[in-house]
Amino acid sequence: MENVIYGNRVSAIMEIENQRDKELDNKSYNEIDVQSSEIKKKQRFVGNKDSNSKIVKYIYYLLGVLEVFFAFRFIFKILGANAESTFVSFIYSSTNLFLAPFAGIFRFAVADGIETKSVLEPNLIIGMIVYALLALGIAKLIEINRKNNNTPSL
Repeated sequence: MENVIYGNRVSAIMEIENQRDKELDNKSYNEIDVQSSEIKKKQRFVGNKDSNSKIVKYIYYLLGVLEVFFAFRFIFKILGANAESTFVSFIYSSTNLFLAPFAGIFRFAVADGIETKSVLEPNLIIGMIVYALLALGIAKLIEINRKNNNTPSL
C-alpha cells in the first residue's frame, strides 16, 4: 500500500501486481477525506491488460504444442520409427506444413542400421528455433503495445 499526501487529503492506493510484471491494472482505490473522515471509493481504468495477457498465453500455448510435435518428430526420426505407424505418420504429416519453409537448408544425415534408418534433420532444429523466436517476438510486441497504452492516470 502506498500513501500519497495531497494537502489535506491522504490517498491510499492498493496495487495489484502481476507475477510477471508490476504493471497497473483495472483497480479501485480509496480516497480518504481527512476533514470529514469520509471514504470515497473510486475506480481507475488503465488499459485492457487481461485480453492482451490472454493473447500472449495463447501464443505460448500454441508454441508449446508445436514444439512438442517437433520434439516427437525429432525423436522418431533419430530412432528410426516406422513411418507407416498411424501416430508417427500423423506427426510427420502435421509437422511437414510448418517445416516447409526450411526445406533444403541442410542435407539430412542418415545412418543405416540393421533394421532401421536413423535420420537427423537439421531443418527441424532450425524450425524449432525460428518458431520459438517468432512467438517470443510477437508476445513481446504485444507487451510493448500494452505498456504504451497503459499510462497511469490518477
